[in-house]
Amino acid sequence: AEFSHLAKCFSLLLRNMWSSHRFKSNVDPHMLVQAVSVASNKRYHVGKQAEAGEFLSWLLHQLHVGVGGTRKSGSSIVHETFMGRVEVTTLIK
Repeated sequence: AEFSHLAKCFSLLLRNMWSSHRFKSNVDPHMLVQAVSVASNKRYHVGKQAEAGEFLSWLLHQLHVGVGGTRKSGSSIVHETFMGRVEVTTLIK
């Protein structure tokens, strides 16, 4: 199955972060940031403030669909990991 560009960029960033063969102690998220901007039609891009919970929900959905996930339970690693639920709790001080 062919994964979406966003899913490929996300997986590359994670592989680079966790690789024991890295020569540098940092990774560059530029490709993922660009892929997010394109996939969201610039709804999420550098310099534009957005709600973190909405972004996380959007990103998880895009990754789920991007790896071939469907409405069927357990159809992607994203669904298996989060079981279709993300709880957002807001603390007001």
